[in-house]
Amino acid sequence: MHSDAVLNGAWWQLFTAIALHANLGHLMGNLTTGFLLLGLAMGRYGPGGALLAAYLSGAAGNFVGVLLHAAPYRGVGASGMIMGGLGLLAVQTLAATRAGPLLTRHLVTGLFAGLMLFVMLGVDPASDVVAHVGGFLAGLLFGGLMTWLGRKKAFAAKANVAAGTLLGLLFVVTWAMALQ
Repeated sequence: MHSDAVLNGAWWQLFTAIALHANLGHLMGNLTTGFLLLGLAMGRYGPGGALLAAYLSGAAGNFVGVLLHAAPYRGVGASGMIMGGLGLLAVQTLAATRAGPLLTRHLVTGLFAGLMLFVMLGVDPASDVVAHVGGFLAGLLFGGLMTWLGRKKAFAAKANVAAGTLLGLLFVVTWAMALQ
C-alpha cells in the first residue's frame, strides 16, 4: 500500500496490503497471533462476521496510517486486522452489561484486558503502531456494533453466511482491481 496511490483513488490497496508481508518472519508472526485472536473472535461472533469485521478493521487501520503518517507512507501486513480481532474480543463483554448494571465491571475488565494485550502485542516501535491503533479501535467499534445488535441478529447463520460472502467478494474485487 502506498499512501500517494490511496489518496489518488487506489482505495483497494487498503485491503490488498493486508495479504502482503515484508518477509517470512513478518508473515509467521501475523499467522501465529492471528490464528489465536481471530479464532477466538470467530468463536464469539461466528466465522463470517468476525473475519469481515477484522478485515474491515485492518483496512481502517491502514487508512489511519495513510492519514497520520508523513507521505510517502508504505504499509503491508495483516497486523491491523489482527489488532481488529483483539478489539472484537475486548468489547465482547458488552453483552454482559445487558444482564444488569453490576455486570458493567465485566465490560471494564474486558476492555482493560484487551488494552493490556494490545500494549504487549501492538506497540513494538519497529512495527506500524498507527495502523495497529486504527485496527484495534475499529475492532472495538465493529465488535460493539455486533454485540449491540444482539446474538440473534448479528451471530445468526444467515448473517454469517452473508458476511462471509461479502468478505469473499471484497477480497476478490480488491485484488482484481489491484491486478489490472
